[in-house]
Amino acid sequence: LDNIVWYKADAVEDAWGSGFDVVVLAGNILFNIMSETDYAQAQQQMIRRAAGALAPGGHIYIDYQFSMHPGLLFRSSGKMVIWEGTDSEGNSGRMFLTEQSFEESTGMLSFVRNFDLTLKDGRRLERKIPSKKHYIQLEQLHDWLDSAGFAIEKEYGDYAGNPIGETTGRAILWAVKKSVGK
Repeated sequence: LDNIVWYKADAVEDAWGSGFDVVVLAGNILFNIMSETDYAQAQQQMIRRAAGALAPGGHIYIDYQFSMHPGLLFRSSGKMVIWEGTDSEGNSGRMFLTEQSFEESTGMLSFVRNFDLTLKDGRRLERKIPSKKHYIQLEQLHDWLDSAGFAIEKEYGDYAGNPIGETTGRAILWAVKKSVGK
């Protein structure tokens, strides 16, 4: 496509440019930030960077795994499989979480990310990565969007367009950057 421009940069610290029609923050990107900045501050900074990159009337699309009760979701003592399967090259494996905990007062998740891969040549790779992430509550995301100058136009709890609720597993938002003075 000739109407798409790609940049590679530090999404938290670097400028994003300006005048864009759409910014996409999907695939749980807000949970996978690598930054020296406080995690919640880095997430909010990405929302502000998106606002700065958009032309007035431009849109932001946000999509991430969401639960109305993260303390219940992330208190499992067992394995939480995130993905597993075999790719087109014949490599197989899975990534799963263990040792999960959620701190309600800070919104911080702690867990060990486990990778168990078998490459097509038979070599096996195993990695355990201790991780801490800030879990964004919907009200907090609404506040961040509002303070960055966005108005939410659509909000869904799954890809079928159902509202966010007890049985949905995503937060999908489509918001417009308000024009100055609106």
